[in-house]
Parts: sequence; structure tokens; C-alpha cells
Amino acid sequence: MENEIIKQIRSEATDIFKSSVEAVNPYHAVKRFVRVEGERLVVGTEDQATVELDLSGYDRILLVGEERQRPLWPRLWKSFLARGSTRG
Repeated sequence: MENEIIKQIRSEATDIFKSSVEAVNPYHAVKRFVRVEGERLVVGTEDQATVELDLSGYDRILLVGEERQRPLWPRLWKSFLARGSTRG
């Protein structure tokens, strides 16, 4: 019986840890708050956009990010383009 309780506690602790790590994952954090909707770049939650930019007037978009997160940017930008505007 005690062994079962320890297994349950260990399982719950693992789930809490994984959820905590996921919550601060920069890739997922940006994907939660930045999205492309048609020709607009929207920053904010689904319920409340804080910034909306019309991308139709731009020929190109430059990404600026922290050096440590550099591997994240190409994958993140590719996912934005796949879901929204494909303009360069």
C-alpha cells in the first residue's frame, strides 16, 4: 500500500515538473502570445490582442532575438508562415 502511494506521489510530482517546464518554454510562450491571422501579426492572448500589425505593407520582416534563443527563431518563424501569411 505504501509503495502505491509513493508511486502516485512520484507520478504527480513528475507531472507538475513537466507542466512547469512547459509553461516557461520560450518557443511555446511566444506561440501562445504571437500569431499571424491572414495579413496581420497579432500579439496578445486569444481574448485580448494588445498589438496588431498589418503585414500587407511590408516587403520583409526582420527577427531580433536574444542570442541564447537563436535556435528557436527559424522554427518559430516557419510555424508562423505555415499558419498565416507566406509573404517574404
